[in-house]
Order: sequence, then C-alpha cells, then structure tokens
Amino acid sequence: MKIAEKLYNQGFISYPRTETNMFPKSLDLRPLVQNQTVDENWGEFAAQVLERGPKPRHGNKTDNAHPPIHPTKHTSGLQGNEKRVYEFIVRHFLACCSEDAKGQETNVEIEIAREKVS
Repeated sequence: MKIAEKLYNQGFISYPRTETNMFPKSLDLRPLVQNQTVDENWGEFAAQVLERGPKPRHGNKTDNAHPPIHPTKHTSGLQGNEKRVYEFIVRHFLACCSEDAKGQETNVEIEIAREKVS
C-alpha cells in the first residue's frame, strides 16, 4: 500500500484506497488507454483496446467516491517494486477495458473398425 500511495502522490495512478470495481459512466477511459499506447511492453495491446473502444467490466461494488484503481499517466522511469506495482495496475486496467477473450473448441469422434480375425 505504501508503494501505491507513493505512485498516487506522484500522479501516476488514481486513489488506491478503494474497493470500487465499477467505472462511472462519466469517466472517459479513452485518454487513459491512449496514454499507454506509447509503452514498449503493452502499447500495442492498448492500441487494440482503443480500436475496439474501451469496454470496461461492470463490477458490483462502488463507494461512489472513487473509481477503480487505474493509471492516470504513462511512465517508464520507475524501478524495482514501484515499477512492478505500476505495471500490475496498468495491465489490470487494460484487461478490464478489453473485450472478453473468445475461445474455440473442436470435438472429434473417431470410430476405429476392428477386423474380425478367425
């Protein structure tokens, strides 16, 4: 929590002491996602999220005071645990704003005929 508070005080993330998991409709997520498109690690994914339009998950908890924890600007100048916490928050935010994953399944039934041997 100390690291998250430091990132908050530096302006890199939103208020971290919240359990809210619902983004208010009034919060424009596009600029927040756009900020992340310059990153060499997740920038391409952020660009794909923008192409499809941010589609945030609709959680079930809100304190009506703070949105879920999210990045407020991009940075690549962090080190150590600060970098790891920031990356976790960014990746979680981008995942929450992306479309649901789609899987495929193929079922194959094979019948092998047995020869009768006399």
